[in-house]
Amino acid sequence: MEEFRKFLERKASKTNVRVLGRIISWDEENVIPRAPTEFLDMYYLGERPGNVVVMDSSVARDLEERLKFLEERVRKLKSTNDLLKAIIVGLCVVIVVLLLKLVGG
Repeated sequence: MEEFRKFLERKASKTNVRVLGRIISWDEENVIPRAPTEFLDMYYLGERPGNVVVMDSSVARDLEERLKFLEERVRKLKSTNDLLKAIIVGLCVVIVVLLLKLVGG
């Protein structure tokens, strides 16, 4: 979130803003679309992507496999998380019951 705020501050510092009473105006630059960007260059070399990102079919397959793997991993972690939540609730109930027995005598 902090990086996004810094990005917005940099963009705002480059823009001329005019305030006339209650009216605020500014001039925006026309952005020229960039040439297609190679996906691996964008990913590994940190190049800014253009409007079009190009990748080989093998890279697309690898990316698809990774996404499927990560989606499956997320599903497994969610089910594990749900199980752990149920265990915590159960343990809280046990603790409350034990405390009530200790206090009640």
